[in-house]
Amino acid sequence: MISYNIMKRTPLIFSLPSFLVAFVLMALMLFALANIVPKAWSSYKSYVKLKEEKSKLLEDNKNILADVENLKNNRGIEEEVRNRFNLGKEGEEVFVVLENQDIVVATTSEQTWFGIFKKSISNLLTF
Repeated sequence: MISYNIMKRTPLIFSLPSFLVAFVLMALMLFALANIVPKAWSSYKSYVKLKEEKSKLLEDNKNILADVENLKNNRGIEEEVRNRFNLGKEGEEVFVVLENQDIVVATTSEQTWFGIFKKSISNLLTF
């Protein structure tokens, strides 16, 4: 009779309390997974954005280093000054375009930019 009762009893692993505990643990894991996935996706998007920003900054750094290298010689300095301040060499032609006015052409050896500017202002005031 003892052997019959042992065989009739269900093992502890298949009992109702074991299933309830397993169900609660699975529910908690699913809840944790549901909270982790959006955070992981947000982290991935931030990673991609930072990676793109890093490549852009590296490219900017490369360009700045090239500009610094260019400014180490006289030709680069002259080019930068001419571009920044709109200066011309002696003998170059300067074109000043004003709205609803004629184009004024002068050589730098003949006239300075201030003379051209002064003449164009005086032309504007005469109208």
